[in-house]
Amino acid sequence: MKTKLLLLLSLFVLQSNAQCWDKISSGAAHTIAIAHDGTLWAWGYNANGQVGNLSNISTASPVKISTDTDWVSIGTGYYHSFAIKSNGTLWGWGYNAFGQLGNCQTSDRIIPTQIGTETNWLKITGGEEFTLALKTDGTLWSWGKNQYGQLGIGSVTSQT
Repeated sequence: MKTKLLLLLSLFVLQSNAQCWDKISSGAAHTIAIAHDGTLWAWGYNANGQVGNLSNISTASPVKISTDTDWVSIGTGYYHSFAIKSNGTLWGWGYNAFGQLGNCQTSDRIIPTQIGTETNWLKITGGEEFTLALKTDGTLWSWGKNQYGQLGIGSVTSQT
């Protein structure tokens, strides 16, 4: 009887600690995810702050990135991460040497930082050192390193 009770109790504890994920995206060696409750989580390699946990220390377990519960879309680049809130605002963090965060700067961010003030971002994804995003009006935006024309702007000039 004790064995059955212990087994039942351990199954309950395991079930109650399990996360239920809605969205997931992975970069070179890190992952970000949105849970069913709209919270943002990340784990993995973190040398440039791409996990977003206020450090550059890598983590093998999911860590909650903020207390906000209104995250709806995510995307990752090689060593940078993005998330969009339900109000359409865009947030980015991680490696930024080529302006791939889109904040007109080139310094890394170790926590989600709002990118601009616009509220019509829909989807976002990243490459090695560049980023592409769609707005709700269907326009495509790109920024970061453009060595091979990967931004699609008709030149090889990088954009921050």
